[in-house]
Amino acid sequence: MRTLIKDLRYGIRMLARTPGFTLVAVLSLALGIGVNTTVFSLLDAVMLRSLPIQKPDQIVEIATSEAGGAPHLDFSYPLYAALRDHNDVLSGMVAYVDTSLGLAAGDQTERIRAEFVSANYFSVLGIQPTIGSAFAPDDERPGAARAAVISYALWKRRLGGEPAALQKTITLNGRNFSVVGVAPKQFSGMLRGMQTDVWITLPHNADFDGNPRLLSSDQVSWLLLAGRLKPGTDIRQAQARLTALLPGVSQEARESANWGVVLKPVPGGNEFYVDELARPLRLLFIAVVLILAIACANVASLLLARAKTRAKEIGIRLALGATRRRIVRQLLTESLLLALAGGALGFLMALWTSGLATGLRTRVGGALDLDVTPNVRVLLFTLVASILTVLLFGVVPALRGSRLDLVPILKDSATTPVFRRGPSLHSLMVVTQVTLSLVLLAGAGLFLRSLWKLQSIEKGFTGDNVLAMSLSMELQGYDEKRGKNFYAAALENLSSFPGIQSVSLASALPVSAGGSRMERPANGTKPAVGEYVSIDIVTVSPRFFETTGLPLLRGRDFRLLDAEKSAKVTIINESMAKKFWPGEDPVGRSFNDGLTTFEVVGVAGDTKYRNLREPPRLAMYEPLAQGYRPSMNLLVRTAGDPAALAPAIQNQLHSVEPALTIFNVRTLFEHVGRSLYVERMESLLLIFFGFLALLLTAIGIYGVVAYSVAQRTREVGIRMALGAQKRDVLKLILVKGLVLVAWGTGFGLIGCYWLSRLVSSQLYGVSPNDPATLASVAALLIAVALLASYLPARRATKVDPLVALRYE
Repeated sequence: MRTLIKDLRYGIRMLARTPGFTLVAVLSLALGIGVNTTVFSLLDAVMLRSLPIQKPDQIVEIATSEAGGAPHLDFSYPLYAALRDHNDVLSGMVAYVDTSLGLAAGDQTERIRAEFVSANYFSVLGIQPTIGSAFAPDDERPGAARAAVISYALWKRRLGGEPAALQKTITLNGRNFSVVGVAPKQFSGMLRGMQTDVWITLPHNADFDGNPRLLSSDQVSWLLLAGRLKPGTDIRQAQARLTALLPGVSQEARESANWGVVLKPVPGGNEFYVDELARPLRLLFIAVVLILAIACANVASLLLARAKTRAKEIGIRLALGATRRRIVRQLLTESLLLALAGGALGFLMALWTSGLATGLRTRVGGALDLDVTPNVRVLLFTLVASILTVLLFGVVPALRGSRLDLVPILKDSATTPVFRRGPSLHSLMVVTQVTLSLVLLAGAGLFLRSLWKLQSIEKGFTGDNVLAMSLSMELQGYDEKRGKNFYAAALENLSSFPGIQSVSLASALPVSAGGSRMERPANGTKPAVGEYVSIDIVTVSPRFFETTGLPLLRGRDFRLLDAEKSAKVTIINESMAKKFWPGEDPVGRSFNDGLTTFEVVGVAGDTKYRNLREPPRLAMYEPLAQGYRPSMNLLVRTAGDPAALAPAIQNQLHSVEPALTIFNVRTLFEHVGRSLYVERMESLLLIFFGFLALLLTAIGIYGVVAYSVAQRTREVGIRMALGAQKRDVLKLILVKGLVLVAWGTGFGLIGCYWLSRLVSSQLYGVSPNDPATLASVAALLIAVALLASYLPARRATKVDPLVALRYE
């Protein structure tokens, strides 16, 4: 221990003597470790953290699937009850479904997230409320008293964090619920990335939905299931036992021998809202690992150069009896000091950048509620990364620095140029940095081009000057009649408002992850088609096509005469017209979906319904007057900037209904942009990481070339004394640097082949081996390398031959 303390003190003194070297090395490592820590913090929050419950490793997600098919995650209540009561491999099974509810707050309504849950939800998860109690078994019976467990955050925000909250009621969608308990502070529900504010039992969803069959019909699948494995039960064993149980409780399983139960470990909860972030975060983690490797190669080059300048010091120590092992340990101690300093600064950088992730969102769930503040696991990751960097950049320079020929060292005659025949370690480090930088820059370029291609896709509508906002009559506790009256009053009020050209309502906007869909088997419609069809259903009010700019190719728009009791009408898109009436005009024809007959009154152009990557889809539009929807999107086309009119439009709506909850206010252009959130995040972060790698590589090239110039000062002086011109010296230095860059570029292009296999499925409209992108990033890298080599090479041309000949 005493020896270690001496090594640490000596190492600190030596690093303090060379502040420039120390600063560059620590900053390089801090950047490498910092970006790794930041991305790992995101990975931890999105994928790794477990639920704050008892033994989260026992929690499994329950699904069913037919052999070779995708898992079905939704269950009917009778099927859930049968599986819960008759299985012998789970100690408990819970059912839940998430939704949004309206919480009355004075004369306003606050939109909050809620979960309808089975009465055993908290007991199976092993959660004890902070105050109060969880649900009792009777709370799951039809007609049960309205009881609610609220979140710790809602308790503090709305009820002042007082224990007396248990004696109060809260109003949800116009219905009063008694607060019976407060969930622990750390628990936010089963859905990772979402903050649940209130939990109420399943029977109340039937009340809110106006559908008493939810708890009795085995034809209505609406519940998500999770279970807790019994201690010692293997997941495959549990899966087999539940599959064997399935035919006795499921009609579908009895009709098909291929149905089975699928269990998936979910210690962190349901990943539905964060699942799409897993792929880009894994990709970004690979990118930052490459940055750390570049930083380590950079510092290794600096240490090799530093070891050369310390050759005399080390030689004297060896001559006085120090062992090579003792020298290596001292040099590794200095490397450890650099790594720990870089790790500490990197951790501070991660803390500083943690706030940048507060706006993290997905296409499915919108804004996420994730705590990305570095925790103990992240701190340990940073420590391990710091120690590993010592192995990456410190060992080889330490071994090399301790292997010296003492005679020329002690005679002051050891001069060895960096650029010699055969690759030196400095050269290998530069080649490594260039290789990795090219791979990162190529990835950034490919994703940027893919994003540009996606943004330039023809969407079928003109979203300029269109404002969208979401409305929900359910949050207000409105019944159908009152909801219809509000829609009519809102449209009439806004139609005459200055600056508004047209206004409409739609159940789903173009390029939306949600929406309704109708699926029919082959020959299940009239006209019949001999294949399975999937048709998107969009409910709209009149002037929808005018407001969005979606062209109405044939026929007419919906009218006020298309009322609830009149003949059913529909407008279909062009793809549906071609599918059911190829080469014919469908206007005036009848379409039967197997249940209802519609008259086709118009044909609209195709648009992108679910996402921008999708091929053309079948879609039909239905008038709001013939199919009431409690949740709609208000669309307003304005003469000027729609964002500027947003406050006035909201005031107009509140003049109709003061307590109205208006949410998700955005322009149609912003709405489409949100659908590319993941692609934009990937592109921007890869560009940032690519240029960070380029900066580190430029520093590495500059350092190696500058060191080479310093070592060859005498040689340069002799050449100039013998008549060499400045341009000859400049060419000599630049050519040596460019040779290394050329080798690195070659290896980097080979590395891009590996990259293409990794990202090919994530690109759109661009080849993973796109020549233009690869040529552009290679040219950029060579240009930066030229600049980094030119600065020290230019300094070499100013060497005075007389001074150089006296050098050393």
